[in-house]
Amino acid sequence: RLVGSEMCIRDSLSGTVGAAMEALYLGVPAVAVSQDSASTDYTLAANLTADLVGRLTSDGLPAGVVLSINVPSDDPD
Repeated sequence: RLVGSEMCIRDSLSGTVGAAMEALYLGVPAVAVSQDSASTDYTLAANLTADLVGRLTSDGLPAGVVLSINVPSDDPD
């Protein structure tokens, strides 16, 4: 099931979301995390992902769901 403004049928062709979708097809829970290419500081994305995976480890994901998270640039311009 594809949900959200960043998701469409073509997203399954992207490397990040495509890999997560393949994991889902194999029965493995998956999260796709991408970061704006203008940012070279991955601290925010890493911390967000670690927190999310920690929560998902205890709460789980609904069956058939892949999360796609897009972390914006840390530069407001």
